[in-house]
Amino acid sequence: MLFNSYIFIFGFLPVTVIGFLISRQVENKSLTLGWLTLCSLFFYGWWKWEFLALILTSIAINLAFAKLLLAEGKPQRLRKIVRIQVLETQSQQGFQNRGEF
Repeated sequence: MLFNSYIFIFGFLPVTVIGFLISRQVENKSLTLGWLTLCSLFFYGWWKWEFLALILTSIAINLAFAKLLLAEGKPQRLRKIVRIQVLETQSQQGFQNRGEF
């Protein structure tokens, strides 16, 4: 789905915005974030649903690193964790660019 396609402009975008506005009226932050996450995953998987595994893996790894960073207090160790996370992200992007994606 491209940003300038009719299906995006007249289908996906209105449904996403209306769902977002409704979830905001309920005033439940988790519902709003969940709705936007589902819409993002739907948009990402529209072209090829197999790509969802790639982005879900990336989300899980980055969430684990974020929890590690929040739990760690030593600046020296924080830098090490960030370096590992950057290396992992670049490796994943390299795999995506050089793989069959």
